[in-house]
Amino acid sequence: MGLAIANNADDLKSDWQFSLGIGAGVRTNPVAYASDMPIILLPQVEYSGERFFIQNLDMGYILSENKNHQLNLLLTPSYDQMFFDRWNSGNFFVESGNNLLGTGSNSAPSQNPEPLEPPIRDSDESFADKNQFSLHKRRITALGGLEYNFSMAELDWQLHWVHDLLDLHNGNEIRLVASRDWRGSRSALKMSLGLIWQDENTLNYYYGLTPEETASENVYRPDAEVSALLRLDWNYRLTENWDLRLFTSYRQLGYAIKQSPVIEDDKIVTLFVGGVYHF
Repeated sequence: MGLAIANNADDLKSDWQFSLGIGAGVRTNPVAYASDMPIILLPQVEYSGERFFIQNLDMGYILSENKNHQLNLLLTPSYDQMFFDRWNSGNFFVESGNNLLGTGSNSAPSQNPEPLEPPIRDSDESFADKNQFSLHKRRITALGGLEYNFSMAELDWQLHWVHDLLDLHNGNEIRLVASRDWRGSRSALKMSLGLIWQDENTLNYYYGLTPEETASENVYRPDAEVSALLRLDWNYRLTENWDLRLFTSYRQLGYAIKQSPVIEDDKIVTLFVGGVYHF
C-alpha cells in the first residue's frame, strides 16, 4: 500500500479541487504482446462552475438540471487506445464520475499511422509470432456527445452517447451505468455496474486486423459489441486532508473483441491501493 497527497488551499469552498494519490496499482492489458500498466500516481483535478465542469480529462456543460435529472454536453477521450501504449494517461487516471472506463493517451491522431512493433514474449502461441504481424499505431480521438444523469430507487444512473469528433474511425459508443453509495462518518463505498456498447467502426479501428498488418490469415473485422463493467471505490478519511483509497474494476470484454487476433485475454482488471492527499 502507498501514500497520496492533496491539500485544501483555504477554508472557503473553491470551484477547483485537487488531490494526489500515491500507491500501488495495476491495470491488466488484454492486448497480445502488451504489458500490464502500473499505476503509482493518481492526480485528481475537478472544477464545478455554474454550468461548466471538468473531471480529470473529461469536460462538460450542463444543459438542464433539477433535483433528480441532469442533461449535459460531454467531451471525453477515447479509452481503448491506452492498451496499445506502455505509458499513457491510463497510468495516472482511473475511472471518475464521467469517465466510465479509464482514459487514453494524449497522442494526437494521425492520418498516416506508423507501424507499432509489439514487445517480444517467451511464447509460441497462435498469434505469438511477432514476425506474422505489425500493428499500425492505434490513436486516441476525442469523443463528444450527451450525458444524462438521473436518480431512481436509491440508484444513480448515467447514460452516455458519444461520437468520434475527429473522424479517426467515425464510431459511436453508448454507456449505461448504475451506481449506489454507502456513506459512514469516515468512510464511503461506491459500487457501479455498467454496459458499454461500441459500434463496428470503433472496434474495427482498435481491435480489427487488416491485410497490411498481418502476413497470416488472421484478417479480422469485428461487429458491434457490448462489454460489461463492475467497479468498487472505497475511501476512508484519516485526517482533514488524508484519505485511504481502494479502487478496483472488472471489465468483461464482448465476444467480438475477445475473438480478435489482437486480444489474448477476455477481461481487464484494475486495482489501486494508496493514500490520497487533498489540497
